Parts: sequence; structure tokens; C-alpha cells
Amino acid sequence: MKSIITFVYQRAIPHKNIKSIYNIIIGKKTHQTFFDATSLQLLSLFGCAPNISYEQFEATVNKPISNHVNIPTSTHVTYPILQQTFVALQLLVQTLSYAHHQQFKFVPLTSQINIHRTVRQLYQHIQQQQAFVEAKEEIKLLFECLNDKHTNSTAHYYLTGYDETMYTQHQVGQITGFDDDALTLSLYIDMFTIYQLLNDSTSYPILHHLITGIPLSPTLNRTYTLLINGHDISRIAQMTQRMENTVQDHVLELFMRNYLTNYTDYFSQEMTDFIYFYMQQPHQRLRFYKSHFDHLSYFDIKLAIIGIAKGALHA
Repeated sequence: MKSIITFVYQRAIPHKNIKSIYNIIIGKKTHQTFFDATSLQLLSLFGCAPNISYEQFEATVNKPISNHVNIPTSTHVTYPILQQTFVALQLLVQTLSYAHHQQFKFVPLTSQINIHRTVRQLYQHIQQQQAFVEAKEEIKLLFECLNDKHTNSTAHYYLTGYDETMYTQHQVGQITGFDDDALTLSLYIDMFTIYQLLNDSTSYPILHHLITGIPLSPTLNRTYTLLINGHDISRIAQMTQRMENTVQDHVLELFMRNYLTNYTDYFSQEMTDFIYFYMQQPHQRLRFYKSHFDHLSYFDIKLAIIGIAKGALHA
């Protein structure tokens, strides 16, 4: 994990203090940390090392590095969702393999209930549509494309089935000659690439359903429900007995989590000049942008930054 942690640190340290960077690494569930990860285009590494201590983190980033690695990132998914998607794929492969041999009782490779639910629903769909051949063809295509895009792919070693046992990380290291850090980085790139590929529902009409959204808390889900039912921010604040600023934060969270995508519905001002200015001077403190655009609210500024980071807004 050293390469990934160091990459996050090097990208973020010109703009954030070390504690804020640590919060991104562990996936701290705060609005500010999620905004930091999104605006710095590090969301796909948010929560990449949830159990690392602050002391371990400091020791990692303070060690000299022999080489700089460039790691792909996304502003549309978190690290736990990448993991969840890959584990769901693993479980589907395992399920299809055992079903092919008419064996319907086996020990699943994960005990995560939400993943079981996703794979069970997808397997039932495959069964109802008698789409077993199509599902296997999609899996074959997926790994062919993965190997084309990532020549050091190791994901296939972590598949298991009726007559195939999953390799341990130690065994994969012995086969590939990779150390633990290289193996972790390789698997991240695999998970990232698989997620990107599966977003193509045309090429993967079955496997596409393995992807799940970034989860919402009950509070966020209520705000989202009220928004899609036509209520504006002021009305939602009244209905939920919350401050408008709190509901505005909910809206920002919903954009960061990809549940809302139409930015112009929520801007109170024309934002073209700000977008151009931000793209010339990105990642500054919010008060820096406020000092140059005093007529804009902090909500407008943060929403624009999210849209720019996600590639949805351009000058």
C-alpha cells in the first residue's frame, strides 16, 4: 500500500495538511474529507487503507521513495466500491462455476450480505433468461480487455470455482515476482479498470449489474427523495427542520456521490467566469475564491468545484 499512500500524499500535500490527507486514506466519513477527495480527484483512493494508524501513515509518507508511480484515479467511485464490485465479480464466477457442475451448496468467498444480495439477484436473472453462455462470454471478454489495458494484471489469480482454488497473495507474489506493495498496486489498477469497463452496459449488459452506487445515509436518502419529488432546498429545510446550509451540504454530497448530475438546476448565478478562473488556479482555499467572487455563495463555489473535478463543467 506504500505506493498508493505516497501517491495520495504527494498529490494532496501542496493543498492540504497531513491530517486531512490521512482522513482521505482512512475514508473518514465527513463532508469535508469527501469534498477534499473529490476536488483533488482522489475519490477512488478514498478509504484505501481504513485500518492504518496515524503513526503508520506518517512513517510511510516520510520514507524516501525510489520511484514515482502514476496511478489512475476517478471522481465517480470510492475505493470500497471498487473492492465491492470486484468481490461481487469473484462471487459470480464462483457461483457460475459451481452451478455448471450442478453443485449448489458451497462456501461463498465472502460473507458480505450486500454482495450476496447483488450476486443472487444477478444469478436469478441469468437463470431466468437462460443467459449462462452470454454471462461466461462477458467474463471472458472482460478479462481479455483487462489484460490488454493492464499488462501486469493479477486479478485472475484471485478467482475461484468448483475445481480451482484462489491463490493467496503470497502465492501470487511467488508467481509474478511482485512484492506486497506491487501486488496491492496491481490489484487496485485491476479493480479500477474492471469498474471502468463494466460501466459500458452495451458491452457488458449482464456484468454491468455488479456495479453498485456509493451508499447514502438515511438522512441523505431522505433529502434525495424530497429533491426528486420536486421540493427545493428551502422547502426541504422547513420540512426536515434543518438549516438551509445543512441541506445544501446534502445536495453537494448527492452530486459527489453521482445521484445528482444537473448542476445548472442548483446554481444561483452564472458560473462561466468562475469555472475559467478555477481552471487557471485550482485547489486553492475556498476563501481565496470567495475573495475574487464575493457575489457567489460558498455553495455555488463548492458545487462548481465538484462539477469541474468530475469533468461535467468546462469554461
